[in-house]
Amino acid sequence: MYTIRKQFKFELAHQLDEAYSKCCKNTIHGHSYICEVFFSAEKLDDTGMVIDFGKIKNVIGSYMDSWDHALVIPDTMRGYYLESLRENNENLKIVPYNPTAENMAEDIYKSIKAMNLPVSKVRLHETTTGWAEYTEKKITKIDVRQWQKPKRTRGLSFFKRKLQQQKNLQTNDTSVIVRAAGSMACTAIDNNEDEMDIYDD
Repeated sequence: MYTIRKQFKFELAHQLDEAYSKCCKNTIHGHSYICEVFFSAEKLDDTGMVIDFGKIKNVIGSYMDSWDHALVIPDTMRGYYLESLRENNENLKIVPYNPTAENMAEDIYKSIKAMNLPVSKVRLHETTTGWAEYTEKKITKIDVRQWQKPKRTRGLSFFKRKLQQQKNLQTNDTSVIVRAAGSMACTAIDNNEDEMDIYDD
């Protein structure tokens, strides 16, 4: 699997409908966002790329620019409040969700996916220390109760064989399975867990 990343920056203000922090709920406030958009492909194109960075800019550049200096407000706010904001803001986005970093990352991901680009995930930094990420990758549940505790000398072939025996295994990419199992299975079994999550990174 090949993955590339394109980074965008924008200044954005929002107000949340519900939040633990009162300042986020009761006040319009802003952040300097950094949005990382990841694109992936199992095979490279004829030029040796996942997708040309120039094409990314041409296809989604104007869409990403639309977030810059925007005010994002949930449609659950009071009607007269929304109407006042409409009359006094040129770049107002009224969205059908609470505009958290998590929900906005999902919105951006799905919008880019609708443009027929091979987007694999979106990571949205709201601050220098906090970010949210959205992807549609599946998580496969693996039942480890039937496994005998492996010896420390056993290699990745042990986990590969065991994982391939699972009826509910949803991926045929054994390289991904083996990498995940090799790092996670011993921990799951040692902790007497009934199942573990296999993530395709």
